Amino acid sequence: MIAEGDLVACRTTVRATHTGQWPGGPPPSGKPFVMIWLRMYRIADGKIAESWGLQDQLSVAKQLGMTLDMEQVQVHTWDD
Repeated sequence: MIAEGDLVACRTTVRATHTGQWPGGPPPSGKPFVMIWLRMYRIADGKIAESWGLQDQLSVAKQLGMTLDMEQVQVHTWDD
């Protein structure tokens, strides 16, 4: 984590095993995978006021042998 002023940047490495079904994805494979998350937070009055982020889902799909087309790529925010 790095913080400056009211902004905090966080990089997280998630290591997991594919045990659940993803929408449009293959059935659980039991394969391990690694996902990188990048998050930015704006802090106000000691609380998270806003956040933005990226998850490397394309890399996960590749690790699990999935193929994606543009209709399957989704953008999410915490408000979704």
